[in-house]
Amino acid sequence: MKHKLFIILLIGTIALNSKSQNSRIGVSLSNNVTSFPVLGYQQLFYSQFHPGLDCYKSWKLNKNEKSIVEVQANAGFFYHRFIQAVIRIYPSISYSRKLGKRFYLGAGIGGGYAFAFVGNDVFILNSEGVYEKNHR
Repeated sequence: MKHKLFIILLIGTIALNSKSQNSRIGVSLSNNVTSFPVLGYQQLFYSQFHPGLDCYKSWKLNKNEKSIVEVQANAGFFYHRFIQAVIRIYPSISYSRKLGKRFYLGAGIGGGYAFAFVGNDVFILNSEGVYEKNHR
């Protein structure tokens, strides 16, 4: 089972090009590792599995094939067992330069919003210094 999950994560990105070649849509699978630093292969893929799914739509802002400026709209979700589920919405902009036939060098920046649904009880400190369960 663990090897199947690794293969899914390895080939988990699918991109579809439109007829105009100026935009694409895609779906990617991810694993949101919660420990730092990642001290090995097993910790990255097997010991902590918190699956995520992201969908994106991207647009090229220029027509040049060697120097590409692209804007992306992303929406995603990930699940952390017993702790939280998170919905993410974020835009990004990136620049990439084609080096030869198969290689690209690029950089980008983005920012966004993440909304977490807490998966366990929440306690609030009252005025007497005692924690009380927060009834949502």
